Amino acid sequence: WSEPSAVAAPVQSAQAVATPTVAKEAEVLVLEDVHFNFDTAELNSETKVILRQHVQTLKANPQARVRIAGYTSASGSAEYNQALSERRAHAIKAFLIAEGVDANRFKTIGFGQRNPAEYEANPSVLRSDAAKANMRGLFEIIVE
Repeated sequence: WSEPSAVAAPVQSAQAVATPTVAKEAEVLVLEDVHFNFDTAELNSETKVILRQHVQTLKANPQARVRIAGYTSASGSAEYNQALSERRAHAIKAFLIAEGVDANRFKTIGFGQRNPAEYEANPSVLRSDAAKANMRGLFEIIVE
């Protein structure tokens, strides 16, 4: 049995030795968009049903933060549509709060007629399928 000969260990940089950290992937909750009737921020009965489902999802994920974005169709002035989209976002937020979701979890934004879901070839057709698709509220939720 012989003594092992002394062999110099290779020098490694601190970077090479450091254990890589893996960032935890964020879980993304997908919530169905809700839609509004023409020229109103009032929640209709169909929208309330969808929002009540969202309440359950949000309560099951208390760490989730929510951005509610309101939109409008292309009919009307940009200024009017901006204000209407903000009212829509606030109406959704108020409903969710009334259903027991913490108000501090929400941020609202109105996009007016910007970023439409569908292109409206003829904005004067107030109740076209494209216009209806654009009268909506979107949810952006990320659970970290």
